[in-house]
Amino acid sequence: MTMRAGPGAAAAVLAVSCLLTGCTAAAAGPSASPAGSASPAASASPSPDSATASTDYASTAFLVPFTVEVPPTLALDQEEERFVTWQSSTDPEERVRFLAPIVYYPPGSDSSAPPPADYDAYLDDLVAEGAQFDDTETVTVAGDAVRVGTLVGTTDLDGALGCWAADAAPDDDPCYGPQADLALRIAVVEHGGTPLLLWARTLADQPDEEFFRTFEAMLATLQFKD
Repeated sequence: MTMRAGPGAAAAVLAVSCLLTGCTAAAAGPSASPAGSASPAASASPSPDSATASTDYASTAFLVPFTVEVPPTLALDQEEERFVTWQSSTDPEERVRFLAPIVYYPPGSDSSAPPPADYDAYLDDLVAEGAQFDDTETVTVAGDAVRVGTLVGTTDLDGALGCWAADAAPDDDPCYGPQADLALRIAVVEHGGTPLLLWARTLADQPDEEFFRTFEAMLATLQFKD
C-alpha cells in the first residue's frame, strides 16, 4: 500500500533538499513572504505623466548661461560656446537651435561681417532678399516680450542668420540661414548685449505646427543665469 505524504513529511523533504542545494526558505512558496508585503509583480508602474515630462537643462559651455525645460522628444546633440542644438527623436529633420552668432553673411556677399545691430529688424529685411517671414506673434521669453515668426527662404541664403565660428564659409555647418526646403519658427532675444537666435526647424512642405508649439512652450521656460 502506498503511503500519501502529509504536510509534515513534505516540509521535512524540502528541508533536506535545501541543505543539499542551498535554496532559501523563500523557495517554500508564497507563504514565505511577510504578511502584507508587496510582491515584485505588484510594484507600482511609472506614472503616465513621466513619459511626457520635460527635463531641466542647464548649459555648460554656452556664452550666455541658461536653463530651460526640454521636452522628452528632444535630445541634446551639440553644445558649443555659441551654439546649442537638440534633435527630435520622432523626426530627424526637426531640431531646436540656439545661436549666438559671431559673424554673419549678408545676402549676396561672400564676405562675413559682424552681426546686425538690430537682428529683429534684420529678419524683416530678409523678405526683400527672397525670404518669407510671417505668422508672427508675441511670446514671453525670460520675462521679456519677444516676437516669434516663421521664416522660410524662397531661395537658399547660406550664412544669412549667422555663424558660430568666425572662419566658417557660408555653406559650412557652423553657418545658418533661411533655406527653401526648411521652415524656421524663430525668435531673437537680446541678453547682455549679445543677440541670440532661437529657432525650431521643420520641413517647409510639411511644417509641423505641433513641433512649433512645443518649441514655444520650451521658450517660455528659458531663464538666463546672470
